[in-house]
Amino acid sequence: MNYKTDKGGRIRRYLCHLSVAVMALILLCCIHVLPVRAQENTGVEGFVTRLYNICLDRDPDPAGFNAWVNQLKSGANTGAEAAYGFVFSNEFKSKNPCNTDYIASLYRCFLGREPDSAGMSAWLARIEAGDSRGTIFNGFVGSDEFTKICQSYGINRGNGDWSSSAFVLTGDCQICGGKNKTVSDFVTRLYNVCLDRNPDSNGLNSWVNTIINGQSGAQTAYGFVFSNEFVLKNLCNEDFVEYMYKAFFGRDSDAAGKAGWVNVLNNGGTKGHVFSGFTGSDEFKKLCAQYGISAGTEDYSSVDFKASGPCSVCQGEAQQPEDPSYQQKYDYKMFIVNKYKPLYTTNNFSFVNIYIKTDNPSSEGFSVTVNGEHSVVGMEYSDVSVEGEFVTGLPNKVEGGYLFSLSMKNAGSYTVSIEEIKEGCYEEYAFKGWKTAENHCITDAKLNFTCEDYQTAYDQWIDSLVDTYTKPDMTPEEKFYAIVRGEFSNGRYTYDEVVKKEDGTYRKAPTLADNGTIWQNHRLNSANSPKLLVSIGQRVGYDVKAVSYDISNWFHAYVDTPDGDRLTICPPTTTGDLGTIKPFDFSVYK
Repeated sequence: MNYKTDKGGRIRRYLCHLSVAVMALILLCCIHVLPVRAQENTGVEGFVTRLYNICLDRDPDPAGFNAWVNQLKSGANTGAEAAYGFVFSNEFKSKNPCNTDYIASLYRCFLGREPDSAGMSAWLARIEAGDSRGTIFNGFVGSDEFTKICQSYGINRGNGDWSSSAFVLTGDCQICGGKNKTVSDFVTRLYNVCLDRNPDSNGLNSWVNTIINGQSGAQTAYGFVFSNEFVLKNLCNEDFVEYMYKAFFGRDSDAAGKAGWVNVLNNGGTKGHVFSGFTGSDEFKKLCAQYGISAGTEDYSSVDFKASGPCSVCQGEAQQPEDPSYQQKYDYKMFIVNKYKPLYTTNNFSFVNIYIKTDNPSSEGFSVTVNGEHSVVGMEYSDVSVEGEFVTGLPNKVEGGYLFSLSMKNAGSYTVSIEEIKEGCYEEYAFKGWKTAENHCITDAKLNFTCEDYQTAYDQWIDSLVDTYTKPDMTPEEKFYAIVRGEFSNGRYTYDEVVKKEDGTYRKAPTLADNGTIWQNHRLNSANSPKLLVSIGQRVGYDVKAVSYDISNWFHAYVDTPDGDRLTICPPTTTGDLGTIKPFDFSVYK
């Protein structure tokens, strides 16, 4: 239900159903989309058409054309950002351009000409030396020639760094027909070199998908080298180093290099340290570049394992460390307990929530890492009973295990791992950084998930509201109110859970069961509802402004419209007590 306040300050209740007469004025002719003129060659429209023609080799579709034009005209995107959206789009990447055709496309797009032989050779040499396609993109998009092209269309070129952007090759070049080294070849190579076997179809498909979704070469290689299958080879230090050379340099070791790395291991260095030395090398970057994969910068120096029997290669005697390594004592399983999918990056109180089912009795008996880094945060939910005091930085004890939340800043693929810590060693492990084979071990527990970008999805949702409730011939004001009345006046959106405190006041009480985005859980409150109205207004060109983001202001949930009205879509709050909120059931996770 909506509420409006006139200029004199009186509040009048806005009924969701309109009179037949008013409805007749709103429901006008059907939407008619004008065709895009492919020959348009001036201004922002010409710039966008040019990107479609050169990068995607086709005329623009109306929806995409209008979206890019609006983004550029509003300043939401620069010329460089728009160009990135085309060159790194799924449509362009599906062409699987070989290095030569990729560079030729950049010449045409950013320099407005065909490549010269000397320039082409120089750029190819950079890719062959290990530069990513994102780094090559940076070189073209930052050129004087592209600056002049943008200026000729009245576009702000802008800046950016896309060197870490992957351009994964999934098949042969669709432009020249040449054969590419694909992501499937990359994964198959790891199976062949690290595990000495051909891939199974499920494993191959799983790894290929994680790389396509953004996982780096180093993260993928970590999954092989530190897998149980590889660990159980019980490689001696010499043979471990030899495997690293073949896996990450594509060659046999040289005597001096091998001796140096073996010496590191013989003197107490971890296998993770040696592994990171290889994956951080120029040779590995060069290898990954052949497949269009980002090598990554992850550091796994804290990870280690010891041989438990004779080396499977040289059949040498079992290596027995002077001090026995700590062995895993407890079992772990991890589950994502979010009701709504897909998962998104950090937004309005929506997190990735993970339940660890384990018999480990102490939250200080293990550590959680995400892509090799410790990044656990906490979120307190009113439908979850925590044993003891709630702690933000640790997994909190719940029924049958532990619950923790992750705040993801960037879209992409993630791997959650668990390291078990020896009793009494948490302080030296967590705070002093003393991570040894004697005070912790890597468990088998792994959980992979992917996060999508919240802002992108939020903008797409608002676009869908525009498509659903508006017509092209409506004024901005008519479009704004058509969305507000059509989407938010039907009772589908409700206020967040609220509980009564001991002092008689009320507080918002988010629940784990209902954790999600606005369009997933249909929850509105006095913080997100005015921001939503402002976003809708910006999208349709109706300049509404939030009254105040200060919650002490009586009208902080409202916006002021250009015609002098005051409007809110924040639902009336409903109150209750903790007893009315159903406890979250962790027993369903086996």
